[in-house]
Amino acid sequence: MNKIGMRLQVHPTSVTSSVDRLESQGLVRRRAHETDRRTTLVNILPVGRRIQKLAAVALNAEVFAKPGLSKSELEQFYAILSILRFEEQDAAS
Repeated sequence: MNKIGMRLQVHPTSVTSSVDRLESQGLVRRRAHETDRRTTLVNILPVGRRIQKLAAVALNAEVFAKPGLSKSELEQFYAILSILRFEEQDAAS
């Protein structure tokens, strides 16, 4: 759950509240880490994965498919975001 907060750049309390809601809706499940009892993992359940895919399609259609950025510019934007994401992951390790 800590990694969720870091990646989304939100407070741990917000992550807990969000996971609580998603879990109560049957979209995710918490489970204990196999070797580190201090860590709680969150698994996306099949119905949650289906909803995530639908949301990604809707977001892409609504935000990224609109006029404004060319395909080349969107590819550059994605490449830059990927670099930043991996730099953050390396810093957290």
